[in-house]
Amino acid sequence: MEQQGRVRVLIVDDATMTRGILRLMLEIEGYEVVGEAASAREARTLAARLVPDIVFLDINLPDESGMAVLRHLHRERPDLGVVMITVDDTADRMRQAIREGALGYVIKPLSEDGAMATIRHILRDRFGLSSSGRVG
Repeated sequence: MEQQGRVRVLIVDDATMTRGILRLMLEIEGYEVVGEAASAREARTLAARLVPDIVFLDINLPDESGMAVLRHLHRERPDLGVVMITVDDTADRMRQAIREGALGYVIKPLSEDGAMATIRHILRDRFGLSSSGRVG
């Protein structure tokens, strides 16, 4: 990640509406959304091509588990930040995601206040971000 540049984000979710809402929230906050994917296959391809700093990754994708994608992404790029997106907020599943390398998770449906507060916290801890989405 370029120290003075904005954090580059890839959004992976099979729901177009979720991708759109998350993109809008992140762009308003100043993050650079470099791509969107609706499947595990697309996620792997775009993550390799676009080299994001962070991936927002749905835990339930149509072609493969988000957990499998998380493991793949961390094998390829151990420094890549991954935040899981889920409707399943059970403690066991979330602990597993954290053990597998996720930075955290946001719960669907995404609410502007709840999701952005969580996202700000995760990204601030990971990247030392200012409110503008720039490295501070």
